[in-house]
Amino acid sequence: MIPQGIDGMDTMGLAEQLQGCLVDQRYLIVFDDVWDVSLWSEIKDAFNRTKGRIMFTTRNSEIAASLASSSDRVFNLKPLHDNEARKLFDSIAFGGDRGGTCPEELEGSARGLLASVMDCLSQL
Repeated sequence: MIPQGIDGMDTMGLAEQLQGCLVDQRYLIVFDDVWDVSLWSEIKDAFNRTKGRIMFTTRNSEIAASLASSSDRVFNLKPLHDNEARKLFDSIAFGGDRGGTCPEELEGSARGLLASVMDCLSQL
């Protein structure tokens, strides 16, 4: 349930709401593609008495080092190989009823889209 007036809350109000929702709960929260640690420094106290885990993803090694509780908590991941990327894409895009298999009529479009995404990622 979304709290009343959440759109107008300041950072401290959001942190208090978050802490109230997470007390006695197990959770995993992922902050994806982090480029600035300022928000985390403002809300991290909301997580002090909770039972969950927080994961950050970033392409900036300095950000990763400042967010990690110790250096053994930073993992440098490499991009997927083409065949691994294709399997992952197929399982997400064509999971469910299709069992992760791309329909023949979409094969060209799906591979073109995946190639474009991989090309963009390799330039980062």
